[in-house]
Amino acid sequence: DYFIMGLDISHCFNFLSRALTLKIYSYDVPHIYMFKRREAVCPTIRMDRTGLFAFLTFGGINQGSAGGPFDAAFVIGEVLQNAKAVLARSFRECGFENDDDFHTALSTIRILGIADDIRFAVPYVHAQLGARLVAEFQRQLAAIANLELNQGKCQIITNISGDLEVPAGADS
Repeated sequence: DYFIMGLDISHCFNFLSRALTLKIYSYDVPHIYMFKRREAVCPTIRMDRTGLFAFLTFGGINQGSAGGPFDAAFVIGEVLQNAKAVLARSFRECGFENDDDFHTALSTIRILGIADDIRFAVPYVHAQLGARLVAEFQRQLAAIANLELNQGKCQIITNISGDLEVPAGADS
């Protein structure tokens, strides 16, 4: 039995740094980096954190472009991997005797989707580990990408039973 945790990131497209996005592309997928670098010279319309004012900027990623959601998912995926790595260094604090048990438990937390938000499927038996992953993800999100979770839109859906279908290409 599973529960689903849905985490919404506040103003992800407006405040996700182009410089950070390009840096991650340059390390992880250099063949896309040159294309993305050319795309990054175009200004976008950005809303302030209140959502009341708009202005042109070379800051956030372009939500209107076809690649915008991919850019956000790519950076959020990187932040998530970093959160998992930080947790892995303290597996005993997470209640596990050894590293193998920790990684086995962590692999049962499925990622169902990443865009400007993220969905985790967490087995009830590993609810505490799921909560620690979310807390570390939130810390890394602020530290790496200067983004924060929109607590009002984050949700937990319970009473999910049986096998979960993971979309093709999704991390598990």
